[in-house]
Amino acid sequence: MAITAHFMSFGINGQVTMTTRLVAFRYVPGSHSGQNLAKVFVAILKELGIFNRIGMVTLDNASNCGSMMEFVALLLRDMGVYFDKEGNRIRCFPHIINLADQDDDDDDFEFDDDPATQLDIEADDPYMEILRDDVVAVAHHLISACRASGPRREDFKNTIVEGNASGAFGDDGLPVLTLLREMEIRWSSTYLMIDRVLLLYPGGQPGFQLERSNLDLVNQKYTFLSELR
Repeated sequence: MAITAHFMSFGINGQVTMTTRLVAFRYVPGSHSGQNLAKVFVAILKELGIFNRIGMVTLDNASNCGSMMEFVALLLRDMGVYFDKEGNRIRCFPHIINLADQDDDDDDFEFDDDPATQLDIEADDPYMEILRDDVVAVAHHLISACRASGPRREDFKNTIVEGNASGAFGDDGLPVLTLLREMEIRWSSTYLMIDRVLLLYPGGQPGFQLERSNLDLVNQKYTFLSELR
């Protein structure tokens, strides 16, 4: 559990300013039920000495966050602090937008299967072939191939380590990171997935070989994905 606090404080010039601090980053053992999350959250508030100074709590819209607020209200009221599960809650706006975007009904829209009819792009434009191939789906398959098993993930890591040692990826090399999967419940996850693919797949550079995958993002597909991001 990560807790970021936003509060007013006096700055070095004596003026009141908004201050933001990461005040806790704790492991939550066991089930991440609303009750367990509430116990950890309230314990942190007591540890920081701010259990009676809470204004609003911002959470996403997961069901356990709703039940967590119910238990937080019960625990704080037992301590003599009034707290309302809805009145003291702000729902995360980016998460709401993300859920609304995913919840659109395809039946409400009638799109031609050919993207050339939907975009102001000439039919013979090289980008049309890339659109028809669904470059984001290619990235999905590439990630799945690299993360399909423990040995595959180890091979991917070794490819980066050995490529850095040999200078195949330039003077700065590549960071030893893994590829990220897209997750529907996380906003910006598609962007983060694409961003990591572009970071770890230097298109056209020698030595970057995924021997167990015939998937490719080189040349125009790589450029297109960079612009799409």
